Amino acid sequence: MTASSPVPRSAAVEAALPLLLKQLKLARFRSHWQPLAQQAETEGWSPCQFLHALCEQECDHRLVARRQRLLRDAHLPWQKGLDGFDQQQIEAKHCLQSWKKDRQWPTSCKN
Repeated sequence: MTASSPVPRSAAVEAALPLLLKQLKLARFRSHWQPLAQQAETEGWSPCQFLHALCEQECDHRLVARRQRLLRDAHLPWQKGLDGFDQQQIEAKHCLQSWKKDRQWPTSCKN
């Protein structure tokens, strides 16, 4: 659409908008613009407020997706249950606690 071309009718816009949003890769816009448009009409939002709400949803969605992608790509080990918990960590902590009680250990030069 150019600056001199007429604005398409509402039905034509609603039919073409999902295709344009898909082409622009605005997934959240595509899935949320209609309910948000209805909310904007009932609450009397300005076009800027409507666009702001849509952009905010898209940014939030992309941030969450980016974090999930980065975590997945990092190949970090997932937290395990108590079944696979390494008991040696507890034993090492116990040794440190007993060392704190008995401060003679460093001066005794014994392992």
